[in-house]
Amino acid sequence: MRTGADEILTRLEMEIARKELQLEEYAGLRTEFDIRKEEDLLRLLRRLRPIALEGYRNLLPPPPVPRRPWELPAVLTDWDLPPSGYYKLDATVYVSEPSSIYLKYGYYALLKQSAVGMALAQGRIESYYRHDGARTKSTSTQYSQFMFRNQAPDGTRAHNKTYAIQFYGPYSGTSWHQNGALFMYQDDTSSVEIATRSLAINLDPNTWYQIRCTFWVSQGVLIVRLEYFDGSDWVKLCDDFTDSANRWADSDTNRVGVNAYAYYGCWWDDTIIYAPA
Repeated sequence: MRTGADEILTRLEMEIARKELQLEEYAGLRTEFDIRKEEDLLRLLRRLRPIALEGYRNLLPPPPVPRRPWELPAVLTDWDLPPSGYYKLDATVYVSEPSSIYLKYGYYALLKQSAVGMALAQGRIESYYRHDGARTKSTSTQYSQFMFRNQAPDGTRAHNKTYAIQFYGPYSGTSWHQNGALFMYQDDTSSVEIATRSLAINLDPNTWYQIRCTFWVSQGVLIVRLEYFDGSDWVKLCDDFTDSANRWADSDTNRVGVNAYAYYGCWWDDTIIYAPA
């Protein structure tokens, strides 16, 4: 069932109400840093608006005049996509009709900054996600990613300057989490691991999961929260990631995207991008 714009806004209002209640009661907040972190998240949530909904329906441009100011376009022309033949619109495996997007072999899609109208230094990526095999952290690395603060200009796709959350597992090796996530950034020459976390649930093959990545700044630190929808509420997949370096915070380019790497591929569907108004 497709997520409508009205439903998205209603969900945001409910999330704001829950966050306000948490802060009133200081529920689960043990340190001053934690309190201020959630206060800054609340400020972001009050400003967040859905700006793109990719249902992977067609290649047609959006209508010239939206029905409402916040109507979501849901068109692939808002994205810089892999070359032809390295992705497909899958009309057999999807969450909502008519298709999902399937990526593999290290290719990825980046939301065009022109579609957003701003650099996304803070925001949220939400999507249904499904992968087709066990991913490993080994010489032949296989994983999927949310990317954000990507520095590739519109019309290009590049991975040399970006933050990413990588999903691993179930893992067939012995030297890493059976099921986990890795927070990293890519500079001009190499990938740099910042932290790893075990996940609260297994992301099993050929199963749809609704997941999201929220990234915001608190006390000069970049905070990254990874969550999944358990059927009734959003639940943390792991403890928050942080980076005090807060890279590319003032960049004019910051973009977001989704990725699949190496042999195994993944599907993405009903991908929603949120930005602060």
